[in-house]
Amino acid sequence: MRALMPTNGRAVLEAVPPQTLRVGERRGEAAAPTNGEAFLKAHGQALDWALDRARIEQKDAAYRMGYTDPGVVSRWISGKERLQLDKLRMLGDDFFAELLVALAQTCDGVEVRTQVTLIARTA
Repeated sequence: MRALMPTNGRAVLEAVPPQTLRVGERRGEAAAPTNGEAFLKAHGQALDWALDRARIEQKDAAYRMGYTDPGVVSRWISGKERLQLDKLRMLGDDFFAELLVALAQTCDGVEVRTQVTLIARTA
């Protein structure tokens, strides 16, 4: 490995393998998740919450979306695979509304409020 020589205030890293540059990784310690992995997990938690609120079981959801493998929804929830919004839309408007609320709550600086308006009708 070539010595790191400063050039114009910058270190030369040409000979350093990329895997040694990972931040926070030590021997026997797992690397910190990337933003993408963290987002997948957050989206999976939102899906789990929305399914619960809509009272839809994972197995039922998978079959309603046309999947023969019920494990696909479990993989979405665990963050191993990306959500397929076009498929999730097939679960109906009530579920999708719950999912949108759950996803909105994963965003920093977003506040979700429920507003109920009662209109008295006079005869």
